[in-house]
Amino acid sequence: MGQTILLVEKDANTLKSLTNLLENRYTVIAAKDPEKALEKLHSATSPIPLLIAAQDLLPFGGVEFFKRSNAVNPRSFRILLAEEQNSMVRVNSLQEAHIYKFVAKPVQEENLLLAIERALEIYRLEDENRELQRMNLLKSQIFSVISHDFKAPLANVKTLLKMLHNGDLSREEFWELSLELQQKVETTGELVDNILHWSVAHIKNESVVSMQIPLASFVSAALVELTDLTQEKSILTENLVPESSQINFNKDILHILTRNILSNSIKFTPESGKITIFISEDLDYTNIHFQDTGIGMTRETVSRILNHVKSQPREGTRQELGSGVGLILCRELLLKCKGKMQIFSQTNQGTEIIVQIPHISPQIQEPLLNKVHIQ
Repeated sequence: MGQTILLVEKDANTLKSLTNLLENRYTVIAAKDPEKALEKLHSATSPIPLLIAAQDLLPFGGVEFFKRSNAVNPRSFRILLAEEQNSMVRVNSLQEAHIYKFVAKPVQEENLLLAIERALEIYRLEDENRELQRMNLLKSQIFSVISHDFKAPLANVKTLLKMLHNGDLSREEFWELSLELQQKVETTGELVDNILHWSVAHIKNESVVSMQIPLASFVSAALVELTDLTQEKSILTENLVPESSQINFNKDILHILTRNILSNSIKFTPESGKITIFISEDLDYTNIHFQDTGIGMTRETVSRILNHVKSQPREGTRQELGSGVGLILCRELLLKCKGKMQIFSQTNQGTEIIVQIPHISPQIQEPLLNKVHIQ
């Protein structure tokens, strides 16, 4: 089926006639009542490109319906079916309700079809333009990250190797610096992984395939992968997820989320600290809680993450350098899968990150990340 149209008309015969006219070309959501139409607009899983409404609706008219719909779908195009009106009324309605076009009643099919075709074509072109802008922004931001965050550690490696080769640095001195060198290389490796995840997800138009995941064993496996890091700092990890807990989600995305969040917790938790993972349930989500006793984050840092703005790299409790992009990647992936992320943190009082997985995970047939905004 084609693009979706929400059609609102109080007369049952006219509504049926228009639906029959349009349903072979488009997906039509029909309603007689503007209040019911607003409910359908609210419950839609994706934005509806085109709204068509008659002016003589009850209990309020088409112009008022469009005004109210603007809060839900500000980008939708709007076509008003109305009797002939004076030009001043038309101008006022256009400004107040963001109406794209008037179509006179009784409706002439050719006029309506032409108006719909043009509106949806403009909507499509605007979408493509936004996507091109997002892609250009992503490209420039990735190059910015690469130029800033890759050059420094690689330059350090190059300098140390050159000093060793020229005899300016003894093997013993080089050995002493090797731990710092290893940390810089590991951080750079994490950054490479995250940028690859961004790029592949953004470029490949692949669907997100969900499956049943036993959550307790999944978290345990993620902790095992990071055992070397937790043991180095004597960090206690506690997995309190019940063995019976399962979620319907994409396994690869959950692995990215879990590994990034746990790695972050380990990096910013001091010696003999603690990381706890547990879950809670509400009406719409399974909430996975990651709590640590680390150094926490400022309000500004949390705000930058939640607004997709790259933070300056921070040092961990052993001078491990963070890239500033991992949690932004996690939030972007979650949003694309209809999930959410909450962050509660205060400086020197630890951090709690809540990953909210929807109970019914959708099969999304579009790029995983079609709007990465990392500044």
